[in-house]
Amino acid sequence: MAKGFKQPGSGRAKGTKNKSTIVREIAALAGRPNFEGRKLPSEMLETAIEIAEGVVAVFKPKLVKDEFGNPKLEGGDVGQFGEWFDRWVYCMKELAKYREPQLRAIAIAPMPVSDEKGDGAKVIRLTVFEGGRDLIKPDEDAA
Repeated sequence: MAKGFKQPGSGRAKGTKNKSTIVREIAALAGRPNFEGRKLPSEMLETAIEIAEGVVAVFKPKLVKDEFGNPKLEGGDVGQFGEWFDRWVYCMKELAKYREPQLRAIAIAPMPVSDEKGDGAKVIRLTVFEGGRDLIKPDEDAA
């Protein structure tokens, strides 16, 4: 039973490659991305996207105008189109995790406006911060 501390001489020696690294390197030498010949998840998602795009194209209704000029849907299967469109969007969203950098919301403090000069000119000061620390401090001498 483990005692919660490292035994002398136990574990993999520092700098030694683990089994998965060795398998990956052998696969790279063989010219395959995966030793078993399976596709990567991003490649499988691309295949799923292609299938979903084909099915969406089959069920897509056409947008036409009636005699009064109002738009209406004609042909296709709106229910099936909606289901497959949702699947297509889901696959695109999952693939974006592999391909695109994640975007994060940022907080922007409201810009304080003051009339410090007294001549009607407005002075605007902006402080850029991240995680509670200032990245750019306003220049006090510029005012």
